[in-house]
This record gives sequence, structure tokens and C-alpha cells, in this order.
Amino acid sequence: MRAVIVFAHGSRDPLWRQPVQAVAQAIAARDPSCTVRCAYLELCEPTLAQAVDELVAHGATDIRVLPLFFGMGKHAREDLPALMRDLDHAMTLVEATVAAVSVPVTLKMRLGWDDASRNAPQLARRAEAAGVQLVTVHGRTRCQFYTGRADWRAIAEVREAVSIPLIANGDVATRSDCDEILRQSGADAVMVGRAAQGQPWLPGTLAGRDSAPKSVGELKDLITDHYQAMLSHYGIDTGVRHARKHLSWYVSRFAAGAPIEMKARIMTGTEPSDVLAAIGEAFSNFAALSLPATTIRAAA
Repeated sequence: MRAVIVFAHGSRDPLWRQPVQAVAQAIAARDPSCTVRCAYLELCEPTLAQAVDELVAHGATDIRVLPLFFGMGKHAREDLPALMRDLDHAMTLVEATVAAVSVPVTLKMRLGWDDASRNAPQLARRAEAAGVQLVTVHGRTRCQFYTGRADWRAIAEVREAVSIPLIANGDVATRSDCDEILRQSGADAVMVGRAAQGQPWLPGTLAGRDSAPKSVGELKDLITDHYQAMLSHYGIDTGVRHARKHLSWYVSRFAAGAPIEMKARIMTGTEPSDVLAAIGEAFSNFAALSLPATTIRAAA
């Protein structure tokens, strides 16, 4: 069972119950297959620990915590990497999570907020002291978004700061990228992100498995199976919506030459049979134009 805990942090005002519950209701409405609970750090029950205990008792095996920050000035209006501008605030969430659960807690971060405040080593060191079991670092600052190149050498400063396992992330798309990011960062493992969009077999390929499709026909079958698996997992109404970003990545990467009307049928269709028919047409008639063998076997 998958579950999300909407976790209110940073305010003692009980009036914040209403927006927290509104967020939880919105998540539940968007994804009925997911169990959603609210939890509070400072204002009232249930606490994070109580919410986790309840979910585990009901069989939850995948629990995500969505923190909402109130009473934190500018942090309340910015996204979560803004926490790296105030490590004390960040650590209150880390410490509360570690204290609340009996399973290992991991932490993912960027190098810092901007180039003037690359404080990932300090946050990682404090997180390890608080009980975090593994750290992942993306080699850019928050202000970079995804511009420029990830700074793999900068991740090495985090390696020097902690003894727990370290995963390096950012701009990894080939086997040589894996080798180089590990060499420069000293990390124990690699996380692949955007490079796997539209080619979900890529991590397996980079790990040495012969997992890439060998023909356009195999690719079309893989996309069809992926789509049907999402419908089975989420239910049709939710699955159709969740699948659209994956279909968009497949089409952009391998069938960019398909007519706009055909792409619209794939991206906006609500009837699975119509979407599957459009996928079949797009990848039977247009994928060969943008799918050379070297792309099918990328990073092999």
C-alpha cells in the first residue's frame, strides 16, 4: 500500500489544520489508490510518529512525507530546496522524521541554494548525526534549476563530510558518465534522473543488463505494457492522467515526427482503447524516422 503523510511544520496555530486537510483531500481526490493522512509537529495530534504507526499497521510499505511549512516567512512561499537557506529549520524536519519512524531515513539535496551558499556538506554532516542512513546529492544549486552542467567534483565535499552511503546525481546518461561521476565525487552509487525519461530501461542498461528494446516493435510493446500497467495500478481515471507524462516522453524521444493530431490523441485521450490505438499508429508509422539503432541501444 502506498501512502502520503501531509506534515504540518512550523506553526502552533490550530487554524492551519484547515489548509493541511485541504491539501490531503486534494491528493486523495487526484489519486484514489493512495492512502493520505495528516500529521502535525507542534500544534496537535496526530503526530508524525502516530501517523506512520497507523499506516504501517494497515500494511503501508511505501510512505512519503509531504512537508508544509507555516510561520517560516519567505520559506513558506518557496519550494523545499529553500530549506538549505536555513539548516536549523531543515534539521527540525529531519530529526522529527528520524524520531518518528523505525525504518531507515534517507535525504536528497542539492549543493545549496546558490553558489554563494553551497552548504550541502554541513547539512549532510548534521543529517548523519541525526540518524539519516543515506544521502543523495544533485550536483547543482537550487538557483541553477537544470541549467549548465552538474558539478560532480563538488559532491566530493559531501563525501568527505559523511561516512554513510552517498549517491551522486545530475547529468548521468551514459556508462562513461557513471564512471566519471563516481570517480570525481567518490560516491558509492549513481542516481539517474531525466535521462531515463522516455527510456525507463536506461538504469538497467547502465548497470550492464541487456534491457534496451532491440527493435521498434519491441519498443511499441514496451510502451503499451507500461501504459496498461499504470491503468491496472492506479485505476483507469487516475492512470490515464498519470500516464500522460510518460507517453509524452516516449513520443518526444522516439516518435517526434508523428502528426500533431496523433500526438494529441495520445496526450489527451481519456478512453484507453483510443490511446492505445494512437500509440500503435504513431510507433508503427513514425518511430523509425527518429529511432536509429544507436538510439535504441543508447548507452549499451
